[in-house]
Amino acid sequence: MMQGKPSDDPRVARGIEVAPNLRMDDDGHLRRVWDEEYIQHNIIDKLNLRLVDMGRTIKQWRDIETHFIHFIAQLHE
Repeated sequence: MMQGKPSDDPRVARGIEVAPNLRMDDDGHLRRVWDEEYIQHNIIDKLNLRLVDMGRTIKQWRDIETHFIHFIAQLHE
């Protein structure tokens, strides 16, 4: 299972793009930007994995709305 930040997360959206799929937020923290297409093409397909589950969640963290994208994958047998 992996979890990351999608581009619609408020902190990521305010960040500066420093490379494709990589943004720097106000605090200088680098974050890889995840979306379903990136996960499927660059992780699932390239590593020949089987996608078990993928979804998005929104949580409150320190009174700030934060967005996550997660996926679960496993090796093909």
